[in-house]
Amino acid sequence: MKKETRKNQDILFVLLYLLTLAAFITACVFIIKETNVQIEYMKNTVTELRQQVEAANEEYRELHQQQIELIEENARLRERLERYEGLSRYIEENLERANPGITAEEIGRIVSLFWELTVQYEFDPYQTVSWIFQESEFKITAISKKGAVGLTQVLPTTGHEVARKMNIEWRGWETLLDPELNLRIGFYYLNWCRERPAVVTEHQVFSAYHWGIGNLKRMGLNETKYSLDIFERAEMLRRA
Repeated sequence: MKKETRKNQDILFVLLYLLTLAAFITACVFIIKETNVQIEYMKNTVTELRQQVEAANEEYRELHQQQIELIEENARLRERLERYEGLSRYIEENLERANPGITAEEIGRIVSLFWELTVQYEFDPYQTVSWIFQESEFKITAISKKGAVGLTQVLPTTGHEVARKMNIEWRGWETLLDPELNLRIGFYYLNWCRERPAVVTEHQVFSAYHWGIGNLKRMGLNETKYSLDIFERAEMLRRA
């Protein structure tokens, strides 16, 4: 009987030991699994952080490059502004020289309108300044032998037609002797010349303005003395 009881106790002890061992192993497996999960999570977190750092560095490099480009663009714009200020002074000096008695206020309005129209029609300012100089040397009341009037030397027939298209009240020569209206009409017509199918080169834009589209087509005009003088003066002003 005692042997049987002892045997049962041994079996029970072994079972308890096995159960405890199994529980321990299960716990170890669970801990290992959890640890692996945590390790994997940490790996993913580290990878994400590394990617974020890399993205931040890339963004910094892009921002730094943009900063460099903005600084360079600012320098170019400052240089252009200085040159354009010089061009404005050139216009002011020529208006004052060619038109005794003109007021500073009138000169200011003409210069402002010049820049407005140059930007509106996207013309090179050096070329348009040279074009006006070529036409009238900035004399507001200039009248040619052929009857062209004002700063941009517009013929009354052309001026009348352009004024109608622009809804400008036409008062004959009086309209063209108004320097601001004359500039508006002249720039409009110069741009109209540029938009003609027969006009391909920059030289032809100005040649068409001076000689007319009909002559441009018939004579095959391109670089004329008129356009060459404008471009030569424009380069001189650009280098000044």
